[in-house]
Amino acid sequence: MRQKNQWRGFAPVRALAHVGLALSLLASTTPAFAGDDVGVAVTVRNEVTGKLQSQTLRIDSGSAVFGKEIVKTNPDSSAKIVLKDNTNLNVGPNSSLTLDKFVFSGENDYQKAAFNLTKGALRFTSGQSDKRAYEMKTPVGTIGVRGTQYTIAVVGNTVRGYVSEGEVTVCNEGGCKTFHEGESFTMTPKTVEAANWGSGLEGTVCQGGCGEATSYSTAMNTTTTVPTINGIPLPAVLAGLGIAGAGAAAGVAGSNNGSNASNDNSGSSPLFPASDQ
Repeated sequence: MRQKNQWRGFAPVRALAHVGLALSLLASTTPAFAGDDVGVAVTVRNEVTGKLQSQTLRIDSGSAVFGKEIVKTNPDSSAKIVLKDNTNLNVGPNSSLTLDKFVFSGENDYQKAAFNLTKGALRFTSGQSDKRAYEMKTPVGTIGVRGTQYTIAVVGNTVRGYVSEGEVTVCNEGGCKTFHEGESFTMTPKTVEAANWGSGLEGTVCQGGCGEATSYSTAMNTTTTVPTINGIPLPAVLAGLGIAGAGAAAGVAGSNNGSNASNDNSGSSPLFPASDQ
């Protein structure tokens, strides 16, 4: 059965430069990226990129996201990411979010899920993991959640926040304060104060509203199916070269006819396993 949504397409102008890297995937059982697959991008508006191990690649709808990956949006772009435990991350324009640390306590639950928003805005909706697992770092302090949906915006040396569900505990050099549903706050390196940002702060993340949270299973069932080898996403450049098979022991690529290799559901090649259609 094919694995879904774990492909990161190479931009055409950079495809040839990455052929050597892509081919090396066929000779190794080590993932191309050191981070584990922790979720999937559901919706992407304009250009969004992910950086991991010095590689920067475009994120599209259906792209997997990985631990330690730095997700960046342009001033006119945004993304919605759903993690395996159903956590929803709405990343606003001109933002930089690191998917910092993930420790699994089950197949789709985290013992630890840490993020780092260094600039921009984000709406966070917690998933099914223990609420104590989540931690959001910012340049001026950290935010812990307790069954929560909140929005934050990093503005220079200040963080503005609004809690739409549950509660958050905000901590910095000056100590910690807790804010509940409907409350707003402003945090600097040494102060945390109540504010009146209200739900309008969500407009810095999602134009027209962020909508309802999406489950990971729904995200996986509504995006594109793509081939993998040994659990590693197959770059589009390989499909374009007509590569359709690999020696299981030697990792040697085979070939087939035509340019639609990524859509071939026949046979039992480890590169393109037969689908369960």
